[in-house]
Amino acid sequence: MVLDEALRQRSSRTVEIPEIPLYELLDRTVRRLPNKVAIDFLGRRMRYRGLKELSDRVAGFLKGLRVGKGERVVIDLPNTPHYIIAYYGILKTGATVVQANPLYTERELRHIAENSGAKIFFAVENAFSKVYQLRREGLIDRVIVCRIEDYLPFPLNFLYRLKKERVKIPEEEGILFWNEIIQSEPITSPEKVDPKEDVAVFQYTGGTTGLPKAAMLTHYNLVANTYQIIHWLPGSSENDVVSGILPYFHVYGMTTSMNMPIAVGAKIILLPDPRDIKRILNAIEKHRITLFFGVPTLFNAINTHPDTPKKNLRSIRRAYLVQLHSRLR
Repeated sequence: MVLDEALRQRSSRTVEIPEIPLYELLDRTVRRLPNKVAIDFLGRRMRYRGLKELSDRVAGFLKGLRVGKGERVVIDLPNTPHYIIAYYGILKTGATVVQANPLYTERELRHIAENSGAKIFFAVENAFSKVYQLRREGLIDRVIVCRIEDYLPFPLNFLYRLKKERVKIPEEEGILFWNEIIQSEPITSPEKVDPKEDVAVFQYTGGTTGLPKAAMLTHYNLVANTYQIIHWLPGSSENDVVSGILPYFHVYGMTTSMNMPIAVGAKIILLPDPRDIKRILNAIEKHRITLFFGVPTLFNAINTHPDTPKKNLRSIRRAYLVQLHSRLR
């Protein structure tokens, strides 16, 4: 298998990159490890076969709207199961994923909609009012509302509904809910793509010197990134438990904490709020996370948190800080 070859190449200075669609990372793992737990989201687990089935249903829904090559679809979500499912579902139609930060202002989302030409948004519920304004202006056609409690286990889902801020969602054509669209008929086979030519993701820049610009990442670009990470992670495998804390709408989190663990069949511990250090520490200890990816502010917050000395973090065999890494002792 191609993945086995990548693992064997770790001792080499070169990495052979397979010319495959990005969605094949998921589908190949499903063929190898269908019953393996893929994600744990605050106690709610999903196996790899379930992840594939739901991504096929999202693709089926989008295909019903004639979404395919040349189309762009925005994901405006934090790290929840919706994100991973929508991401691979969009790719399976041949369309392009457009990345958006759910904390973006209405003005920033308007720029992304206008610049990308996307007409469909997958949006977290508390960002709905901003996205809805774009629909009222005629910039976009459809909004799929994703609620955090869709994937919370009982009784957390019930308690979350009681505590969360109420968001008024109008009943009108073009506004749908996640639990509706995943009832769609799944696709029987994904759209064929040219990995080196077809764009998988629009990754917007930070916009520090002007308006954000979309970096056009092909399927081959992102498969290459994934295999490079595997090459530099000695011993990474389906036995690993990977932190899913870094936002997936950033390319660093998307590659290291989503595509890479999916490619090797590891378990991802999904946490939607990277600022909740107490929950992160509890997750490391409870799930015995082995590979941890972060940024300087996250590592600093962990190092200075009063609970850190009380926690057993010895399960982490490698912790990576952007391009640097260290071993926790």
